[in-house]
Amino acid sequence: MKKIIASIACIVALFTLFGCNADNGNSNESSSNDSSLIVDNSHDTTKPPVNDTTQNTTQNTSPNVNGEVKELLSVDELVEFHLHGNKYPENFVFDELGGYGRVIKSSSSEDEVLAVVEKHFTNDVCTVVENELCVETPLFYGVYVKWAFQREEMTAPTYYDEYVVSFKADAYDTENNQFGIKNKDEIKNILDYIYYSKTYQIGGYKVYSSDIHYEDGKYNYVTYLLEVCYGDWDVQDGLTFVKEVWQIDEATGNVTSSRESLGTVYIDGDGMNYKVN
Repeated sequence: MKKIIASIACIVALFTLFGCNADNGNSNESSSNDSSLIVDNSHDTTKPPVNDTTQNTTQNTSPNVNGEVKELLSVDELVEFHLHGNKYPENFVFDELGGYGRVIKSSSSEDEVLAVVEKHFTNDVCTVVENELCVETPLFYGVYVKWAFQREEMTAPTYYDEYVVSFKADAYDTENNQFGIKNKDEIKNILDYIYYSKTYQIGGYKVYSSDIHYEDGKYNYVTYLLEVCYGDWDVQDGLTFVKEVWQIDEATGNVTSSRESLGTVYIDGDGMNYKVN
């Protein structure tokens, strides 16, 4: 019996190590052209703690905190940001897009964006019942869509709705990952929103900072990110600090990117002492 219990504990620990970044948003599910059609339209765009340090990493002396970070933050500063920092910096998303969610295919006109939305949310079990352009700027369209989800065996459809974003194709073409604009602040705003749209419903993701600068014919968009793998019984939370660099070629608008882990810090989390009786 002791061997069986020990084996179960090992399996739980291994599952925990690879089961990172639990979704903390609403978990309603439906089937369409996108793998996740249900979006919580709330978001937090407040500012994380200001930190000007550029010191390389130090080893935390606490017995319950260990690991290292090699750029921008110390171990203690990363833990502080994890515990008390906000999910995104201030003004991380466009003011007009408060409450919006995913990014869909780019469009070039009002008629085209409504057609893109119709196609995106229609399949064998989903039918669009409302499709309305709500906001238009030189960079994007914001659209409200409502769709009915119904399987053959169901007696009545279930309705879902969402606010979605389609960037203007001459500003940013999502299919070809190519910018048509050369204003670095506008490029930054678009890349900020793309990252936001992918992570705002997922626990364990935070943006410490994002910035953009121009050098040698390229726009360099740099973000520092916190990604948390939550632990469980006798397994600590892993806080990984990540640096991402996106380069946009000024002449072509083409985008390349790189990603680097700056270190991982382990701390006791809420699940450390949880035990099943």
